[in-house]
Amino acid sequence: MFIELLNEIYKIQEVVVVLVDEYDKPILDNINEPQKANKMREVLRSFYTTLKSCNEYLRFVLLTGISKFSKTSVFSALNNLADISMLKRYGDIVGYTQEELDENFIEYLDTSSKSMKLTRNELREKIKCCYNGFCFDDKTRL
Repeated sequence: MFIELLNEIYKIQEVVVVLVDEYDKPILDNINEPQKANKMREVLRSFYTTLKSCNEYLRFVLLTGISKFSKTSVFSALNNLADISMLKRYGDIVGYTQEELDENFIEYLDTSSKSMKLTRNELREKIKCCYNGFCFDDKTRL
């Protein structure tokens, strides 16, 4: 069905982009249960093998996750991956900069800070504490 979906999108758009967020989550959710984690690894390997077979339809595929893809062994069929996570030129393509957070999420910050009984700046500091470091260069650091 996935192959058919990509084929149909390609017929309409002639460009197909696949975004997979947290590709490693099914494995990591079961990391303390090796049998389940291995089963998830096999399911993902099957999915990525199918994805590879659709290469002719794909403009690009972007995968995000927290584990290094070469360490998960789910990508044996995908031999054309490029790890861009430490390349400075891609440092600002995922996540949010401090400016984007302040410009686009100010209402959410205000609502959350009130419900948490914090000032906006205290909440921003808590966010930094939890998420700072999820960036690829100093330019994008919160």
